[in-house]
Amino acid sequence: MKKKNMTRQLVLWLAPIFLAAILAGCGPRPESVLEGTWELTTDDDPGLIETLLTFNHWGRLTEITFRKDMVSITNDVILSTKSTVVGNAVSLDTSVPGCSLIFKGTLNEAQTVIAGTVTMELQISLLNITIDKGAATLTKH
Repeated sequence: MKKKNMTRQLVLWLAPIFLAAILAGCGPRPESVLEGTWELTTDDDPGLIETLLTFNHWGRLTEITFRKDMVSITNDVILSTKSTVVGNAVSLDTSVPGCSLIFKGTLNEAQTVIAGTVTMELQISLLNITIDKGAATLTKH
């Protein structure tokens, strides 16, 4: 009987400690500010094709959509992606079949606009072509 009471007391003391430790590690990741759909625009693009990047609740890129008038092409075959948010600095490095997209920028205080630069790398057979698209903006929809 005494052993059962000691075990019960030990569990009652340790349970809140374990629960607090678990909850402390389950907070939102910094990358979660990216959740949702963002429109990518560049200075050299006259806006003829709308480019949308969609991120899940972990801040991981899940699809890229290109839209022109009534035509929409969605690519959800993301080979690799790495999203990083440190303070207000944001970087995205992602690969889809035939193309890589590298974006580096600064998130505004309202967390609705990321201003930065974008580079694309096209892989055509054994040829790699790097295109510096220059200044770019990601705007949350």
